[in-house]
Amino acid sequence: MDEDAKREIRGALQAWGYQPTFFSVATGEGLGEVAALLKDKVAVIAGPSGVGKSSLINRLHLAADQDMYVCVVYRNPIRLCPSAMHVPS
Repeated sequence: MDEDAKREIRGALQAWGYQPTFFSVATGEGLGEVAALLKDKVAVIAGPSGVGKSSLINRLHLAADQDMYVCVVYRNPIRLCPSAMHVPS
């Protein structure tokens, strides 16, 4: 995404009260910033099959260089964290 497009999207989202962070799993751009924003927080990463949720989690783990707890829920959001996995740094 070029800088003009980022500027336009950032402006629209900030007008709505959001502070966007641009990142790329493919290049690693911005992942350190995202990892820092998520440190010591609970986050939900959701999306359809094949969009890169696992790739994002794996790259964030490398960028964060800290322990993570990952909960994966498949097709049944009522069951909260049926299996949790500790990923040591």
